[in-house]
Amino acid sequence: MKWIVTRYPKPSGQLIALGAILSDPEDPETRLNWHSTTDIDPKYLIDESTAVQRVIHAGISNDDHIMLKLTQLLGGGLNASGGAKDDRKTTIDAVDVEAKTFLPDKKYMNACMETPEVQEYVKKCNFSKTLYMIIGVASANKLRIREESSKQRSAGVGVTASYPGGLDLGTVGGCHKNTQTTVSEMGTEQKCDFAYRIREFTYWKYRREKVKMKADRNAGALFRTGNTENDEGYDDSDDSDNDAYENVALFNELKEVDVSRSNETVFYFET
Repeated sequence: MKWIVTRYPKPSGQLIALGAILSDPEDPETRLNWHSTTDIDPKYLIDESTAVQRVIHAGISNDDHIMLKLTQLLGGGLNASGGAKDDRKTTIDAVDVEAKTFLPDKKYMNACMETPEVQEYVKKCNFSKTLYMIIGVASANKLRIREESSKQRSAGVGVTASYPGGLDLGTVGGCHKNTQTTVSEMGTEQKCDFAYRIREFTYWKYRREKVKMKADRNAGALFRTGNTENDEGYDDSDDSDNDAYENVALFNELKEVDVSRSNETVFYFET
């Protein structure tokens, strides 16, 4: 189970929520169903508080180490080398952690897909876009996140000397190093959501015939046009009877594993 820690925790329930659909898994502000989420039957909720607390209390931290080195041979036995070392460490301290997860079924997913904001987003895309659903949320009554990064730059020059006869006298030279360290820290004394689990899901695009119903509602037959793996979209301008049909998206499949981070600056932990 992979938990992504948001860089800017929000008051509980405002942005990060079970059933929230995102267009970017690492940015909760790309949530599509801002104003509505489908209710979850409490019997389907799984309490992961103990597992998350165990990791937090064990001293959770991420250490990212990047080392780059370049050596360039110059003319006349002169060589120069440069190094770049970036160390980044993030630690998190949370009090009174509460974590809930769930695995949505097809009925729940289809209900979420019917949200107007989600349907509108899909309709605007000529090609199917990847969507994600939050399936786990961790909150805390008190939170502190500390980020420390250090950058070390080095440069050196060496000269290789030798007698005309070919005897190598070795290399002499000097090296200069410069290290910069920055520390940032944030915290809150009120309950907030600070981490979430998220999974990718696929959907089908359908053409639906509009049928005027009471209360100005639409219903009709569905015609599948493709899925998120190979759907090339559907251009409404190709139909002479656009007023009689509309594009809709229906749930297809929820991936079996949590999304892994693609950005090295994103902090996450596993339970």
